[in-house]
Amino acid sequence: LAARARARKDAGNRAFAEGSHHEAAVKYTEALALCEEVRTARRSAGAQDAGGELPPEHTLRCNRAAAFLKLGRYEQALADADTCAAAEPGFAKGHFRRGLALQALERYADAIGAF
Repeated sequence: LAARARARKDAGNRAFAEGSHHEAAVKYTEALALCEEVRTARRSAGAQDAGGELPPEHTLRCNRAAAFLKLGRYEQALADADTCAAAEPGFAKGHFRRGLALQALERYADAIGAF
């Protein structure tokens, strides 16, 4: 499952680079679901969830936020950017994507604080 999650992330990255933003969002969503399956299985087995071989969730959320921004789905982009920024406060791209989503939603004062 972890290898499939990485493959979905890579497929999402390729789709995004090719301008297929809807496909990219789908692939990132699939990768997130696979990562959750792996984490659930590990918890059930009592294994520690270091997440080492899984794509980091904050990266998947940030990438999907970028795809949602390109698709004009600003509320969804904001939700992913918020989750990303909360999970990894030092990850600048999460805050940047949050600011872009807020700007697109015409929430300019909030956007200034995000950048």
